[in-house]
Amino acid sequence: MPPYLPESDSRKSLIWFYVEVLLLAGFFFLVVGGPPPDVNEAHYLTKAKHYWDASFAPQDFFLNSVDAHLAFYWSVGWLTKYCSLTVTAWLGRWLSWILLAGGLTSISRSLGHRCGYGIICGAMFFLLQTNCHLAGEWVVGGLEAKGLAFGFCFFGLSCAIRKKWKSVWLLLGAAMAYHVLVGGWITLLLVLYRTVALIKKRSFDMSELTAGVIGLCIGLIGLVPVWGLGGPAEAAV
Repeated sequence: MPPYLPESDSRKSLIWFYVEVLLLAGFFFLVVGGPPPDVNEAHYLTKAKHYWDASFAPQDFFLNSVDAHLAFYWSVGWLTKYCSLTVTAWLGRWLSWILLAGGLTSISRSLGHRCGYGIICGAMFFLLQTNCHLAGEWVVGGLEAKGLAFGFCFFGLSCAIRKKWKSVWLLLGAAMAYHVLVGGWITLLLVLYRTVALIKKRSFDMSELTAGVIGLCIGLIGLVPVWGLGGPAEAAV
């Protein structure tokens, strides 16, 4: 079985997993799939295009600012060399929705739910997060870095439930690379939880430490550019 599913799952269950993911991603399309650009998409997509093509709006102040979401610009921006911004938005949205749907369905399976329950869990998550949140933030929406980061976080949480800690740290490293706040806070909470568990257990796996270091190195892709945002402002000309 893939690392994002319980080892007890059968081949038939694996097929149903992919069916659930596609159906849940389709649900996300129905509820948030408005015409581009959505919230923040204009900023992310033009920044990503400028990253790959400096001749695009070369004098724009925002596009020449620090690339805070380097992993996003690097992994998604290349599409703008071959596709319009609108097509890139749609391709990236579907990638984000499938990643989120996969992570939520994986959590459902890790909690012992039967085939088909992942769709229900994902739909309930969307409804509750959209209508009952306290921070004013969204998870499922247009194309931006935090949607991809949440997807990796959900897969990481699924692995944490099944105690596959080496996979957890690699996935959370990817989440931090895309969005240092989303990935960083969830990583911090799981590090605290895991530290307490290891102290009680009084044992440690060096391979897990290696995975943690690799995950941290991956996460630095998102952390290092953010440090540049705190630098002194340039004098106006």
